[in-house]
Amino acid sequence: MTATPADAGPISAQGRGRNGRQFADLLYRRLRLRNPWNYKAPLLISLPYFMIASGRVPWDLALLGILAALCTIAGIAGVAYFINDLGDARADLRAGKDNVVAGMGWRQRALTMTVFLAAALGPWLYLPFTRTSGILLAAEFGLFVVYCFPPFRLKERGFLGVIADAAYAHTLPAVLAVLTFAYMASEPYPYLSTFLLALAAWQLALGMRNIVLHQLQDHDRDAVGGTRTLAVTLGPERLAAILKTWLVPLEIVAFAGFAIVASRSMPWLAPAYAAYVLLATGRLKLLGQPLPSTLRQGLYTYADDFYADWLPLLILGFLRTRVPACWPLAVLHVMLFRNGLRQSLQDLKGRFLMSTNTASEL
Repeated sequence: MTATPADAGPISAQGRGRNGRQFADLLYRRLRLRNPWNYKAPLLISLPYFMIASGRVPWDLALLGILAALCTIAGIAGVAYFINDLGDARADLRAGKDNVVAGMGWRQRALTMTVFLAAALGPWLYLPFTRTSGILLAAEFGLFVVYCFPPFRLKERGFLGVIADAAYAHTLPAVLAVLTFAYMASEPYPYLSTFLLALAAWQLALGMRNIVLHQLQDHDRDAVGGTRTLAVTLGPERLAAILKTWLVPLEIVAFAGFAIVASRSMPWLAPAYAAYVLLATGRLKLLGQPLPSTLRQGLYTYADDFYADWLPLLILGFLRTRVPACWPLAVLHVMLFRNGLRQSLQDLKGRFLMSTNTASEL
């Protein structure tokens, strides 16, 4: 039976809806955007919270600024993952590693890149854009290119690649986020230079640790695909030793330095972290889970979970005391991101269900 125009309308709408969902799934899942959204974005967006509180940014500017910042964070992350997959397309195919960009046609690639660039750069029509902002953004996008593509391809340049990845994935976005909201402040933050230095050092150390862990995890596939990362060049055992002996202690020292500087405004930060370590250990025992047995597990439990789940909430508490009208930001954060409150509720629910099931079995 031939479809009439009236019949064709709903079908076309369904098709468009299905294509839209597939495209969203491509962006979020296969391009791995859920990874930075869950693990990088909560900490990154908390840095503007800190500056809003420290500089008493008016609540209306703060709310619109945060929405714009969320958009540019997602866009920049999308550009980074897209370019990385594009640069690794042939190697990933050889290694049998999933690479969504490798399967795209040129039109889909152009559309995807356009969406990401619009999300990354469009918010700067609202956010304060200065010469420094332009330099940092240019450095960010420039590093994406030289990290992934010949003749530079810093990804295969040993420690230089590790530093470059840490810079574009952690350091530059953090510094840009702080400066952007410092420009919006009603009151100058007196320790801005010291804060930026401590933050940059911590984020660089954290970024180097993260990319080394990633390279160790991908060592076998990178070796098969012919990608000579630092893990492939040095060997996983030697790089793991460098991670344990140098990079993790460097991160600990750098985070301690950042905590000392931030404690000028949030004196409860160090005690809060000490309490977190005790509570995280108690949580594992309460849930009947083993304590971390490897360095990777220990970092996830006692560092990354604090950075992503609890530190943003501590900063939101500081924001609430300094700019009470910004309470909607706390609600927005809890709704959008993983956080310690949500995880604690899930733990209690799981523990309750476990106890209920055990009681019913008895």
